[in-house]
Amino acid sequence: MRLQLFLLFACTCVIEFVSGQPSSGKKKDKINGEWKAYGHDAGGDRFSPLQQINTGNIKNLKPAWTYQTGELKTYEGTRTMEKAAFEATPLMIGQTLYFSTPTCRVIAIDAATGKEKWVYDPKVNLKKDYSEISSRGVSAWSGKNELRIFVATIDGRLIALDAATGKPISGFGAEGTVDLKEGIGKDLSDQLELFDDFTRPGALTEWQRACLKTTGCQSNFQSSFPRRRRMWLRSTT
Repeated sequence: MRLQLFLLFACTCVIEFVSGQPSSGKKKDKINGEWKAYGHDAGGDRFSPLQQINTGNIKNLKPAWTYQTGELKTYEGTRTMEKAAFEATPLMIGQTLYFSTPTCRVIAIDAATGKEKWVYDPKVNLKKDYSEISSRGVSAWSGKNELRIFVATIDGRLIALDAATGKPISGFGAEGTVDLKEGIGKDLSDQLELFDDFTRPGALTEWQRACLKTTGCQSNFQSSFPRRRRMWLRSTT
């Protein structure tokens, strides 16, 4: 229910952007209504310049569409429901919403219609005893001719996806995945899987942007755990 209500609210908040016209009918400069990072922008200001929806008319909003994630079906045969919580803030880039579910499945849907574009399932083992099962969302990175979506999973993986198809980027890490626990020893790795929080999305620094362009990215993470790996996911500078 919380997921459905959240997506209903999200779809109403993109009306001005996809319509391309302000409610007043008065000609104005085009405002960028995208939400490209967890906190809106790299600085995390959590502010949108859109003005069509305001305190005066929000009571008149009606659902434009609904979307069912199918998340509950993935919980069958496990105790995931006891710990799962939907906490993601969708990104809106172009006319597409990108978000993650509690089990770190990543979904792309059309912001105007609610039509599903693709779903990526990292196949997290839900029979393990995680301290919590949630994901705050995904991060995005744009290159010259591409857009990538990144998700950090509750079992300690960083995965890069093609924003157009939802397929893993083969040139990133090992076929699209960097294991954030590799090289730190089994005992510590098991503890991090139970207690650490890998799923907070953040903006990318210039150092991290440069790393994304290389295939040797994984070794950069392995050499400086834990501080740099945590900064990678949480940096807002």
